[in-house]
Amino acid sequence: ELGVEHPQEAVVTAPKRSERKPREGKWRRVRSFDELNAEQQTEIEALEALGYLSGSVSRERGKTITVYREADAYNGLNLYASGHAAEAKLINMKGEELHTWRAKFHDVWPEHKARPGSSGTHHFRRVRALDNGDLIAIFEGKGILRLDRKSTVMWAKANRAHHDMDLLPNGDLVVLTRTASVIPRLNNNKPILEDFLVVLGSDGAEKKRVSVLEALEQSEFSTLWNRAKPPKGDVFHTNTVHVIPEGFEEVHEAFTAGRVLSSSRSLSLIFVVDLQLGEVVWAYRGDFRKQHDPRLVSGA
Repeated sequence: ELGVEHPQEAVVTAPKRSERKPREGKWRRVRSFDELNAEQQTEIEALEALGYLSGSVSRERGKTITVYREADAYNGLNLYASGHAAEAKLINMKGEELHTWRAKFHDVWPEHKARPGSSGTHHFRRVRALDNGDLIAIFEGKGILRLDRKSTVMWAKANRAHHDMDLLPNGDLVVLTRTASVIPRLNNNKPILEDFLVVLGSDGAEKKRVSVLEALEQSEFSTLWNRAKPPKGDVFHTNTVHVIPEGFEEVHEAFTAGRVLSSSRSLSLIFVVDLQLGEVVWAYRGDFRKQHDPRLVSGA
């Protein structure tokens, strides 16, 4: 259990107005959960519990490789996770299992309020194997963890991680997280899900957090954020973290290595975020709708 972060409630007593000291930088007052009415609290809880169809179980069990043309295949090892269980498997091209990582949600976070079997708790949404045999895995909308090759939990964060993550050139991890809240400048009555690109160190410690909303608002592409109607609910549905590799800057100056290509399903928009600037530096809408998982592909 060492190194596992459990979600806890914190009670903070605010100083009197006369005792408050001015702070540098740009600050804004955040509504506490207690200031929201019952309807807003219920809507926030529903947004935070937002999940996806988990998958299905075939009646036929066992090896499912039916065709293998070795000369035509890109040969190697295959890492996969699916809706069948909270585990990831490494298999060869013949479907033979070489290694498995496992972690049960409530073994990792025994005090989490999520009910056993509820959305996001029964399988890994995304996994990434590291060179040393460790595995990073996302429980959709709940959190992210790192396992060693024996499936021992090295660290875990109940930070509502979702959809995707990728590694920066220095080994840090970038993952999508989200919070549900009422943001008065957008909608004074209805809560929205605000997505963040969060940078974690190799020990799981948070090093940086960039709001997708603010990164878009503060950029030259802010007009792509349509406010014709007060936004509410899952306004971005950000679903991609793709750290841009070397060699793409010649395609477009915005495609600098280390920046993050991301995607908003709700806005039918793909965009590039500079994590240092905390700003969207490139954005595009094309002949696609509600896209997932865009990637930059060399040689295309």
